[in-house]
Formats: sequence, C-alpha cells, structure tokens
Amino acid sequence: MSHDIFGTNKAGEIIAYLRFTMGDIKSGSVYSLLDVDEYHAGVSGTGDAATFSEDQLAQALDQYRQYHFQYSGETNTIDDLQQTEVLKFFNNCFYAAKAEKTVQIFFG
Repeated sequence: MSHDIFGTNKAGEIIAYLRFTMGDIKSGSVYSLLDVDEYHAGVSGTGDAATFSEDQLAQALDQYRQYHFQYSGETNTIDDLQQTEVLKFFNNCFYAAKAEKTVQIFFG
C-alpha cells in the first residue's frame, strides 16, 4: 500500500508523479494543499481524481513554498529530496494547467 498521486494533461499523459509509503505522514500535506483531504484514505488514496485549475494550483504551490518547503542546510537528505519532488510535482501540474486551463490529479 502507498500513496500514488499523479497529474495528467488533457491528452491523458502523466505530467507529474509522487509516491509516498503508506506510513509517511507527510503525504497528508499534499492532500491538504489541494483541499482534498477526503481523498486521503490512510495508507493510500481513495482512487478518486479531481480537476484543478491554474489558480488552484498556483495557490497550492504558493502555500507549499511558504509553509512546507524548508531547506535543511544539507543536500541529498531524505527530507530534502522529498521536498524537491513535491515542489517539482506542483510546478509540473501548475505549468500544464497554465497551458491547458486544467489538470486532473489522481489519488491512488
């Protein structure tokens, strides 16, 4: 069991992907930032998907940068690598939504 979260463009291509282990408590922050806590089923996502606009993703990205992304001072630590992956996920989804107006994100 794990959290597999991926964003797709209008062509159905995966443009962003995140994976959290079932015990990783940090997975909840992604659901909260996207305001879809109901899709968090504990050890994995519910299997549902939601559509997000450019504005929604911009807000989630800004909140992540302000409150969640903190540089530890060390590179290549688990936290540093995970934070970089989450930031990459939000950036990829945001830029796809900017080009196509919306992005669909699946929470498995």
